[in-house]
Amino acid sequence: MQKMKNFFEKEEVRKLINKIKKELGSAFRPLFFFHDDCDGICSFLILYKILPQAEKPYVIVKSDPYVDKRFIGKLRYANPDKIVILDLADIKQSFLERSNQRIIWIDHHGPAEKKNDRILYLNPRLHGCNYPVSALCYEIAGKPESLLWIATIGCIADWHVPDFFPLFLKKYPDLAERKAIGDIIYKTKLGKIIRIFSFALMGRSKEAYPYIEHIKKLQSPYELLNAETSHARIILKKYEKINKEYQSLFAKVLKSIKKQKEKKLFLFTYSNAKYSLTKELANELIYLFPEKIIIIGREKNDEISLSLRARKLDLRKALAYSLKGLWGYGGGHECAAGATIKKSDLSLFLKRIKTFISQPQQ
Repeated sequence: MQKMKNFFEKEEVRKLINKIKKELGSAFRPLFFFHDDCDGICSFLILYKILPQAEKPYVIVKSDPYVDKRFIGKLRYANPDKIVILDLADIKQSFLERSNQRIIWIDHHGPAEKKNDRILYLNPRLHGCNYPVSALCYEIAGKPESLLWIATIGCIADWHVPDFFPLFLKKYPDLAERKAIGDIIYKTKLGKIIRIFSFALMGRSKEAYPYIEHIKKLQSPYELLNAETSHARIILKKYEKINKEYQSLFAKVLKSIKKQKEKKLFLFTYSNAKYSLTKELANELIYLFPEKIIIIGREKNDEISLSLRARKLDLRKALAYSLKGLWGYGGGHECAAGATIKKSDLSLFLKRIKTFISQPQQ
């Protein structure tokens, strides 16, 4: 928490945040791009709710976590004066070449190279620390109490206890308590809200957008938990449907990992599921089995999408080593990452992961 305070107190950071505030304040039609997870949507909600503009179009970015030429059609249709990119690891040259707007890019991956003078790039990793984008956007917003619950959801979902968590506990004492981060996620009502948000965003983009609209209209965490409005009830209906599928699949995964107690690396793959649950499964498994290296894969057509978790292994380096020369892509953080490869390359990928694990880690 102290590091976060020091980060925001840096003169360079304060100047950049003030520039971002000024750019957001002068925008008449900003276009938002955000990652399809809790940190991404909460970051979007925070900025969306503080801006007075009537029209604020947005794009949820699924699959590949970057902005590229895929979104030029949406850019031209929205016709924004400024672009806001949240919790996304990169902006490809193919997008920059086809756009001319000012870009506000707030992220905590990488850090990436700032490729254009039109970009205002806020990333704590440039200063040797790492905090969720929800925390960065909450600071930009001036930390309004009305958005405290949204900022907290985004941070805790990203396995980070923010410096404003004591304020959250004071305002919502029945939703969480001072515990280890994993216990907050899996043993409190706040953790249930995180899962509700995550499940609501699942599916193809066209399925996720109506639920984002319902989430935007929520005024408090209790409205959702207690199903007080039609918006909350619609969100909860989807959550209950996917949670049933998740619990069934998790039971199979749990049975499998318990049979492999002696193995450091655990792999589980599945197919024929409508929703990708690899991230949620991997997160809960690393919470229960912190000594293991977890890989959960979902097969679809000739590809397999993987979620990797580890407590004592830099997964970014492991992926860079294991993906070399293969068709595919991957990235993320030190302890949580993702990748997509051809199913035919899975055995080679695993062999490389095991080789990397056996090497002395620096």
